[in-house]
Amino acid sequence: MRNHVIQKILQQARLALALAVFILAGSFSASAFTPGDVTTCYNAWWNTFNGQPFGNAYNQFWAGAEIIEMVEDNGNTADITTACNRFTSANGSDWSYNTSNDDVMWAVLAFVRAYTATGNTTYRTYAKNGFDMVYARGYDTSAGGMWWNTTKDYKASCINFPTAIAAKLLSVALGDSSYATKSQNIYNWGKANLWNSSNGQVSDGLHPPSSVDWTSYSYNQGTFIGAAYYNGDSSSVTLAGNYAKNTWGVTLPVYATGGADASGFNGIFVRWLAKSGYDPVWRQAIANNAWGKRNSSNLVNNQWDRVTPNTSQNAWDCSDIVTAMTTVIPDSGVATPYFMLVNKNSGKALDLPNGNSANGVYLQQWTIANNPNQYYYVLPTADNSHFKIISSVDNKCVCVENGSTADNARILQWDYVGNSDQTWDLVDAGNGWFKVKNVNSGKVLDVINGSTADGAPLQQYSDVGSANQQWRLQPVGNYYLRANSRHYVVCSGRGTANGTAIVQYDWEANPWYQWKFTSVSDGWYSCFSQNSGRLICVKGESSTPGAVLNLWDYDPNNTGGQRIRIMPQVNGTFKFYFKLDGQCFDVVNGSTANNAPLQQWTDAGTPQQTFNMERVP
Repeated sequence: MRNHVIQKILQQARLALALAVFILAGSFSASAFTPGDVTTCYNAWWNTFNGQPFGNAYNQFWAGAEIIEMVEDNGNTADITTACNRFTSANGSDWSYNTSNDDVMWAVLAFVRAYTATGNTTYRTYAKNGFDMVYARGYDTSAGGMWWNTTKDYKASCINFPTAIAAKLLSVALGDSSYATKSQNIYNWGKANLWNSSNGQVSDGLHPPSSVDWTSYSYNQGTFIGAAYYNGDSSSVTLAGNYAKNTWGVTLPVYATGGADASGFNGIFVRWLAKSGYDPVWRQAIANNAWGKRNSSNLVNNQWDRVTPNTSQNAWDCSDIVTAMTTVIPDSGVATPYFMLVNKNSGKALDLPNGNSANGVYLQQWTIANNPNQYYYVLPTADNSHFKIISSVDNKCVCVENGSTADNARILQWDYVGNSDQTWDLVDAGNGWFKVKNVNSGKVLDVINGSTADGAPLQQYSDVGSANQQWRLQPVGNYYLRANSRHYVVCSGRGTANGTAIVQYDWEANPWYQWKFTSVSDGWYSCFSQNSGRLICVKGESSTPGAVLNLWDYDPNNTGGQRIRIMPQVNGTFKFYFKLDGQCFDVVNGSTANNAPLQQWTDAGTPQQTFNMERVP
């Protein structure tokens, strides 16, 4: 539980110093970090603190929950399980004894995210039970908003906005829209009572009926941004983000070290800032600056205006940097994947006419030209339930005109605000093709009258199974493929010969880490090494689960073991399935070791079968 008076004094003193450093710096400049540095940063933290009782982390309820979230930001499912087990060992799974509602809600966030990452339904049960308990005792049914604790004398931002986020995540995890309603109601109350709509500042909380404490803490600013994002309020995300950027610069507020209550505030801030997608350049500058303050053990504490001393450090202090590093794209060479959406009937691509960036521009099909007008990001929605399709030209989304549910409604671009007519499902149509189905209308993306002409407009139409309603996703450019272990898919020993094993290894900026997906027939692709010109295939054309993957020459007559279907997942990862037998890429035994081989295996829904596609700029 936080001590408001102490934190105010510390924050005010150190904020002045942070602002002075930012103003003198004059710009966002710092040495760039690499994907390898991300791994180094996480491993330094884990190897230093995992063998300890974690001091002001697992033994301190809410800090322990937030360290679980830090591990979840990294994505290693084995470590997530370890972190959750340590937390429940120290704190149990019935958290009703904790009278601080915000403490319990941080644990709810940690465990609903753990469920999403691992599929362990026990974690979902813990999250649901904790949420329901806090909501029942903490929601003010007469005036709205959540009480900070059971004394019901303060409505803090640190309970209201995390509750709005947790409710949204639970609505997806449980398939229960009543939680989404709770999220919206709490967010609406918090926005009206705890936020300054003129400048974007988030207060610390409200002493009813009307006394607002306008002290700014980074974790409150961050969770407001997260709650705004999950409830489709993009304009408030921008205003709140601008306030933080203009106020705090790249150092963010400089709080006390030594496991103080505020030690992890900045990690919470950058987490939800990253979820919202706000200003990736600034977020990268924050991480670059912080990583530049590491000590000889590659640890960075929470004071990002100075180098971390080579003395004993605290797990909670050093958690912020891990989230900062793992939630942004490194400078050195990876970017979000984008695709051309190619129509089965015409062979032409979804196209933004003349690169026009205005709202309301009608979309068309056009001959594949490999220019940005045809490049689209296929990204998960905030609740990881559907996809949004975003132009690389202007970051506007593919949507249905006026939110219509009628056949023949035109397809255009507009600023993304999270409406259901702006979101889509990818429905497997066989042989690597997809139907792109609108969430609002249930109708599919369609080329008018089955035209094969350049400039033919796009519409939505009832699904009739025709070729002009089917699309393939053509990845643009070269890619690094990152496994759930955070290792990368590579050719063993830098090999180039037929039979070279496909393994995972720590990231390096080398051509044998780069892959290119080339269309070979229907919606199938071959995945070529950019170092050898050979491709990934199943060894010996085996259909046996566990058959390893290796390099081989392209064979146009090989219609199975060399042909791959790319399947985006609503959590932002990808799966790769072989035409040969429908089995998918899999890291043997879910290993986190260098040189662990890749194999094919029946889709088991496990994280070891999911991969990130990181585009080479």
